[in-house]
Amino acid sequence: MIFTVPMKPINVDGELQFSYAINTKKGQIIKREDWLEQPNLNNIEYYPGNNKIAKSLNNYIMTQGKIKVTYTWEDGEISEEDIEEYKKLCADLNVEDPYANWSDGNNSISWILEYPACVKDWTDRSLAWEPKTKTASLEILEDDTVILCVLQENFGWDYKNVDLDPGEEIDCEKKENLNYLFFGNDCLITVQSPDVVGETFTYQAKQNEIKELTSNKCTIKNTSDKPCKVVLLCKS
Repeated sequence: MIFTVPMKPINVDGELQFSYAINTKKGQIIKREDWLEQPNLNNIEYYPGNNKIAKSLNNYIMTQGKIKVTYTWEDGEISEEDIEEYKKLCADLNVEDPYANWSDGNNSISWILEYPACVKDWTDRSLAWEPKTKTASLEILEDDTVILCVLQENFGWDYKNVDLDPGEEIDCEKKENLNYLFFGNDCLITVQSPDVVGETFTYQAKQNEIKELTSNKCTIKNTSDKPCKVVLLCKS
């Protein structure tokens, strides 16, 4: 494993470790050099009907900046049909896919993406599926790009996200027993009082802050002057 991206880890209740990139520079990289280097590999899930496409175990998501993701393989490891199915899966499931610049190489495929802030409703994390290749890398293409990585103490968390423009707000409902929110920029959280009609409680969340959602519902408003990625992890 090659890991040159500086990260700040935050442990949450012994359940999760949120790590976000800080002071990144163009050219820094996260690279898997072997398929077996991944965490929770015993929980790997393959796409129905194709065991060359797997559910991603890395839990990376970009909250600002620009990245390049590359997959490389040995002769015979991946077929052209596998790659075409993978591309179709990305087109069908990833809201960001129309903004990605794809490139095919010799036994490799890559795409470049600048944070498009285009996920306008709570949606499963993009990059959820990937080709089963020996190596994979994520390269920083712009200084101060921010990547969020979430490590799970116990496997099985659902990973949702949404993008909010400045001043935009969205409701967030509690999904499971445990719910944690990550804010890519400053946000105002509003919760209705369970006892007094019309009474609300507010909390100003700061950039890269994590809060547990214990109420059944809250409203999140982006109070910064930039688009904001909000991430929700939940587990029963």
